[in-house]
Amino acid sequence: MSRSAGALLALLACLAGAAAAGTGRSPLGTALKARAASVTPIRLSSSNGPTAAVAYGTTVSSRSKHPYITIPWWVRSDGTWFKCGATLVSPRIVIIAAHCLDDDWGAPTYVTIGMLSWNDPAGSFQKIAVLNATKHASYNPNTLDFDIGVITLKYAANIVKNPPAVLPAASLSLESKKVTVAGYGTTESGSIARVLKEASLPYINKKTCQTNAKSTYYLNIPVTNRMMCAGDSGGPLIFQANSTAPKQLVGVVSWGISADCGQSPFGAYTDMRVLKQWVCCKAKSLLTTGACSDVKTTTC
Repeated sequence: MSRSAGALLALLACLAGAAAAGTGRSPLGTALKARAASVTPIRLSSSNGPTAAVAYGTTVSSRSKHPYITIPWWVRSDGTWFKCGATLVSPRIVIIAAHCLDDDWGAPTYVTIGMLSWNDPAGSFQKIAVLNATKHASYNPNTLDFDIGVITLKYAANIVKNPPAVLPAASLSLESKKVTVAGYGTTESGSIARVLKEASLPYINKKTCQTNAKSTYYLNIPVTNRMMCAGDSGGPLIFQANSTAPKQLVGVVSWGISADCGQSPFGAYTDMRVLKQWVCCKAKSLLTTGACSDVKTTTC
């Protein structure tokens, strides 16, 4: 089946830990020179909203599906710009990929929370100013090691309207589980749409990922559906045990090997189970009570 006919591609995604990169001899080293989830700013205008999400993904029609989905916006002299997704994890804390903050633009000006469509009416989502943003001190823009950042909002989001995603336990096992990626990136054709999309990804064991990715810090997910694309960077990889269980932020979209959206054999996600400790160190006082109860140390 052709791409235009909506073929489901067999792809491979990995959940990245603290050290995200391999060497130049591995597929990962090559990948870092051609990030599929690269940061490509898109200017906001009356005719052009944020691009649609996840290459080959399905449209999200219910606000309750991903109420924590967040878009950071940068207001500059030449317009208002979108370049990444992010995830609300407490009333004032948003998780993003460090590489989304890796330029001279600084912290975003504000965020919108819970948008399904560029045509969403005012009042259907939240708009909150940003206080500051910080990257992991060990973040390496050349290797994308420690690709995680924290955005602090100036005031609290309404978490009844938009329940945050939950930080995962470090001991959480994803063996034989499925996870979901969601975002606002470009579509497989590179065209611009105006809706949130998602894709379901099955997890397989760490040994397989190490065999393919040549890295100790990757867990494998063969994507039989869809893949993240430019603009999805920083967005959530979610695990939910059942329909009533908490939605856990297990990963943050980091990068993929191919520049051809949806065609990459690998996609990397920063592992929140590994870097939860850092988030707790940076933002514990602003996180939900008990969110860091399983973290033994909060030394940054």
